[in-house]
Amino acid sequence: MVPKRIRVSILVFAAAAFAISSWNFAADYSGHSTGCWRHPRSQAWRSRQGPTLRAAWQWGEAETLEAAEALSGRLSTETARKEWMQGLREGSTDWEEVKLALSLLWEKAAKEGRDGGPFGYPMALTRLLEGIYDEPDGDEMLIADIDARLTQVPEGDPSDKEIWKRSVVSCCFDELGFLSGGL
Repeated sequence: MVPKRIRVSILVFAAAAFAISSWNFAADYSGHSTGCWRHPRSQAWRSRQGPTLRAAWQWGEAETLEAAEALSGRLSTETARKEWMQGLREGSTDWEEVKLALSLLWEKAAKEGRDGGPFGYPMALTRLLEGIYDEPDGDEMLIADIDARLTQVPEGDPSDKEIWKRSVVSCCFDELGFLSGGL
């Protein structure tokens, strides 16, 4: 029979190992730095690999990087961002460009620790990167995922899908400080 003192030590060790493992999992999922208990392959490994997007859109590909850099450059001033947001609300901004801007904004918000944690925008960003929103009902899923995380109530009629999706995305950009902070 194992002495009681050893059983208690084993139980305490197992509980501590479980807590540390859970902490690392949550930190890896959210992308936030949590200190010394980081998994060795987490942030450093991901930075070398780069997030993988849908088959035709990968951060590591020159075309996507150029598009992201060009968009960031075009939206480098607050005036340019205001004009772009006006185009978003009116429907003249290309929807694929809006999704690229969303991914850049969510990535920036994650680095700054204001992305809503594991169940905030990281989940939507992961789905965007995996191409889930490219499916036939993808825009509706994207809007539902964003709308579920908003603290503002979007303006417009939800039955008009085009106006509603642009209103919801506009609120997301507003909440994450796009006009003042950029991409």
